[in-house]
Amino acid sequence: MKQSTIPMTLILASALIAPLMGCVDAADSIVILNNQVPEAGCILKAGTNEPFFSRGQIDVVDLSQTNGYLFTPVILNRAVGNDSSDSLFFAEGANVDLEFIPDFFSEDELAQLKADGNSRFLQEFSGSVAAEGTGTFDFEIIPRTMLSAIAAKLQPGDSTRVLAKVEIVGKIGGGGVSSQLFSYPVDVCNGCLANNLGTCDQVPLDLEIRAGGSCQPLQDGVADCCTRTDGVLICPAISTALPPEL
Repeated sequence: MKQSTIPMTLILASALIAPLMGCVDAADSIVILNNQVPEAGCILKAGTNEPFFSRGQIDVVDLSQTNGYLFTPVILNRAVGNDSSDSLFFAEGANVDLEFIPDFFSEDELAQLKADGNSRFLQEFSGSVAAEGTGTFDFEIIPRTMLSAIAAKLQPGDSTRVLAKVEIVGKIGGGGVSSQLFSYPVDVCNGCLANNLGTCDQVPLDLEIRAGGSCQPLQDGVADCCTRTDGVLICPAISTALPPEL
């Protein structure tokens, strides 16, 4: 079950979208370009030249430190622009289907996860993307309940891969449209992103603490953590060391 954790690659998007413009049928107009890297504070930008993740990582060492895996895609509306709202894309949500490595879950477990809406579901959200423009959305593609089921099978140091297949759905000119099926792999691990510095009272007050990911500490970035006297893991770490005596 134990798999090696490959360092995540950040890729700078440089695709030219001009060739995609033109006379495009509304049914084929919505495209998921990538999963962008949010800026500090989980700020999203809709540009095509923003860095993006080629795959995701999330740590389940302590599920109180995280929600589900947050997906932040850039969406392109290839419909030809005009002065009316007929070419605006109005998002309604995303269909998400999760796939797992063979034998990670039994057939019965997979059937129950599907029946409970944990491995196949619709995430509802709203927003719009102008014709010949791009927009961004954020929504969970691996719910916390799904992460809990995965965490129950991971020993410390273990990792498994989940393949999320995502389809954005909505309307253009009153007609239903959907994006291509976008496949996005996410490595779910037990302990790969939480760097435990020990007890919080032993962490130096002047130590530079890594905060982890932009949207939550244990997603897509390493966080320095510490353990309180009651055993609770704190990510990012907050030092409770006493200041040096003068």
